[in-house]
Amino acid sequence: MQELSPIKTTLLTKKFLMELEEGLFLVSNTHNRHGSSIYAEVVSSVADREHQWKDIVAIHANQRLCHVFNTKEDYEVYFAQKRTRNKASGNKL
Repeated sequence: MQELSPIKTTLLTKKFLMELEEGLFLVSNTHNRHGSSIYAEVVSSVADREHQWKDIVAIHANQRLCHVFNTKEDYEVYFAQKRTRNKASGNKL
């Protein structure tokens, strides 16, 4: 199986969010105590993007690293591959 990678990894800024294509999957690199990303959502339509940005700011995911994937399924495969690699090397995720 080919290893997946994010199509982009960068700081999550309002400018960056506003430039993304609708329908991509955006994931914060910041995780909660259970290991889940604090933000993982499909990029909204341009008309709803301001509301999406307010949600991102409210949970403090702004100005932190984020990853962009083509789809949620790509992210899930990437995360599973990462978990497998970390287990094999003895690291926690």
